[in-house]
Amino acid sequence: MNVKEYLEELNPDVIFYEDMDDAIVGFYERDDKIVALYDTNKCIQCAMKVNGLPFDEASEHVYFNMINAYLGENNPAFATLWSEDTVPHPPTATI
Repeated sequence: MNVKEYLEELNPDVIFYEDMDDAIVGFYERDDKIVALYDTNKCIQCAMKVNGLPFDEASEHVYFNMINAYLGENNPAFATLWSEDTVPHPPTATI
């Protein structure tokens, strides 16, 4: 069983973003709902790879169309995970 199948068992109404499977890192509990948890930096990497976008445009796409989107009570959650090997992209309030 993969993470998407597991999340669908926990919440049949869970929302996933297309072409972002590699960015799912777990789940988040919000108001008695289990929602998909995405790694923000991995989402940016996926957007760069799938859409052929440069970093700045991929970052803007992720923040505007995913992180700041509201899709209802099953809206996915996002986290910026720290790694000593990678410096995470800082959140941008203007996006």
